[in-house]
Formats: sequence, structure tokens, C-alpha cells
Amino acid sequence: MTNKNRQNSCDAHTISVALTGGSGFLGTAILQQLLEAGIHVKALQHYTKLPEHKNLTIITGNLSNLGALKQLVKDTQCVIHCGGAVSAKNVKDFFKINTEGTANLVRVSEEENITRFLYISSMAAREPKISPYAESKRAGEEVIQSSSLQGWDIIRPPAIYGPGDKQVLPLLSLLQYRIGVLPGGRQAKFSTIYVRDLANAICCWLYSRQTKGKLYEIDDGSKNGYTWQNLLDNAAETMNIKPYYIVPPLFLMKAAGYTLKIVSAITGKTLFLTLEKLRELSHPDWVRCDKGLIEEDINWVARTDFKTGIKKTIDWYQKKGLLRNSKLEKHNDTKISNK
Repeated sequence: MTNKNRQNSCDAHTISVALTGGSGFLGTAILQQLLEAGIHVKALQHYTKLPEHKNLTIITGNLSNLGALKQLVKDTQCVIHCGGAVSAKNVKDFFKINTEGTANLVRVSEEENITRFLYISSMAAREPKISPYAESKRAGEEVIQSSSLQGWDIIRPPAIYGPGDKQVLPLLSLLQYRIGVLPGGRQAKFSTIYVRDLANAICCWLYSRQTKGKLYEIDDGSKNGYTWQNLLDNAAETMNIKPYYIVPPLFLMKAAGYTLKIVSAITGKTLFLTLEKLRELSHPDWVRCDKGLIEEDINWVARTDFKTGIKKTIDWYQKKGLLRNSKLEKHNDTKISNK
């Protein structure tokens, strides 16, 4: 956090924030930073229980419950809308949560004369035809842009990663066996951002005390993004592994997607990896294309490059027992052989 934002945080007790999605991967990081700054937060709690804190007021409900949403935003100065669905059983559920839920929150925010509204969208919204998720997030943006809110901004994050995230885990699990899968091929590129950097950017937006009616893209500062092999090369170095890289044929990815769709229908479980999600992963260009705007407007800069961030993420996976620690195993093997 910059010196300017540290100064702004000194009057944090005068700010009250309404937060959705506080139990999610990004929302957890946002909530933690807000509370640490002494900001009073009213957070919407749906399925996952939120932690107790002296500066936290919990409102039970969901984005379809207008009464709960009205209670959430009442007597707050700012709404940070981080809640949404990244996976769903069907197309209807994506729109119910990501679009209709956003419209409900906007409606009560208008009624309560909220002056600052931040919507956390997704880079996927750039290509709404690629998946129901992307289309529902784009529709959510359009709800904000056509509203009568007194002040709003939208942030489109790229791939978010860090401790606590499990979406990149399948690729890293295969990497343990020296298999590096490149879902988008060798040429596809994308931007990323470390979760705590993104949470910090959102807090800096809050401290800036202004809205510009802008749609921002954001990243970790890398000029041209990363390829899938860049990602896995950095991960492999941390894991002390030399992988063999493969590009799965398109027909195989489609077959896997349809198989997962059938599994979801039979089990009734919502799976993150679907045919549509595979289509998102294989898209050739998710690189940020509006360099420099949000950094200037909120006086913020990303502090975590991908190499540092992926190491922290892998360390977390290993401590949780989700990945093997090859360096530790080699050390133990050496100790045994020396006995």
C-alpha cells in the first residue's frame, strides 16, 4: 500500500462498506484487508460461515433476497460486489446469480442512495459468447452501466491465483508426474494477478474516495502476459521438476468436457471444469489491454510477480498436503540412505 493510501486508511473508522462474496477466494482476502484497516464491514453470508470480528456485521441471505440486500447496504457509504458464480449447474443459474443478483443489489443501492459501487467482473466478460459465465458477467456489467447509481466502477480481473485457490491445482497435480498440460496450446497468452495484490487494489480504490464510471482491466504488471508454459516452467522450478509438455488435441478436450457434463448431470454436483470452462482456458488471448489506467487513478501498483506468487501458492498447497514436496522427499531419502 502506498503512503497516500496509508494516510487515507487513518480515517477508516468513518467508512462503512457493504460486501458480497466475502467467503469466496477473492472475497476472503478483501474482507481480511478491510478488517485489518479498521473499516466497518457489513457482509452478506450465504452458505459459508463468516468469521466473527468486532468490525464485522453479518447479514444472512443471498443475492435473490431483496430484504437481506436492503439490510446489507443500509447505512453504508460503499458497496463492493464480489459475489457471484464461477460454476453452476446450468445456464439459468449463472444468470440468476451473476446478472439478476447484480440487478437486485443495484436496485437496493439506488434506493439507499449509495454513492460508490464497485463491481468485480471478469476478463472473460470481454468475450461474452465464449461461455454462459462470460455472458452473465458481461450482462452484469451492463446492469451497472445502465443504472442510475450515483457513482460506480467495474474491475475485470484476469486469472486470480494464490494461497487458498484450488483452480490451478489439477495442472500442478499433473506436474508432479512431470506432465505439463498446455490447455491453450503454446501460443495462448493471459494476464494474471496475485489474490492479495488484487484485494489491495480494491482497498486502494476504496481509499481513493472517488468513482469515475470506468471499466478497468488489471494485472500484475507483466507487459505481455504469460503463456501456459511460462506458468508451468515457474511452477516446475519451484517443485524441482523437469516436465514434458503436451498440447491436448481439441477433440480430446471436447470429449473431456462432454464427459464432465454427463458426470455433473448424473451426480447432481456442480463441477468447475466444464466444456465451457475448457473453452475459456483454451482461448488464445486473455492479456490485459488497457495498461496504466487503474494504477494512476487509485495510486496502486502490483507488488507480486508471477514467479514469487506461484511459489507462495505451491508452498500453501504443500503445507495443506495437496501437493508433494519433492525437495523434502529428496532430503528425507538422503537422510535414510546415510543411516
